[in-house]
Amino acid sequence: MNKCLFIGIDSGFSGGIATIDVAGNVAAIKCPKTADDMNDTLYELTYNWNPLNIYIYIENVGTMSSNNSSLSFKFGYNYGIWKGILSSMQINLSEVTPFVWQKHYGIPKQHKNKQELTKKERKRWLKKKADTLFPQINVTFNVSDALLIANYCKHVEGGNK
Repeated sequence: MNKCLFIGIDSGFSGGIATIDVAGNVAAIKCPKTADDMNDTLYELTYNWNPLNIYIYIENVGTMSSNNSSLSFKFGYNYGIWKGILSSMQINLSEVTPFVWQKHYGIPKQHKNKQELTKKERKRWLKKKADTLFPQINVTFNVSDALLIANYCKHVEGGNK
């Protein structure tokens, strides 16, 4: 049986990167602030692995519906940096939308009515889900989505390869 490493990246400026291997070892790190640190972090997480046995899912949220153009720029900037770094490493890379990976966990829809969750409630719900799945590490809001994306990647790619 090949050893595989599954990586989830929440490419937002306040996101994170998480790894899960087939033995159940888990790591999660808040997104580094510079491109060099992003590159170094990814290298440190993957240097003992054969690139053919690494699967990475990066969150692709498209454009943000926000009046904060600075925030949107930072998000797009981080996403582009991650994509560039990953492209140069020749690793199995897939993009996944929040809708797809969140649906896997059965998260309620986001709307501001009494039956569904607000954005803040959704973030809390996702963090709680990550806390439940990964009690062995300190789950923060920065890394909770990355952990869930990595876990979704492991599920889709068949964690027993």
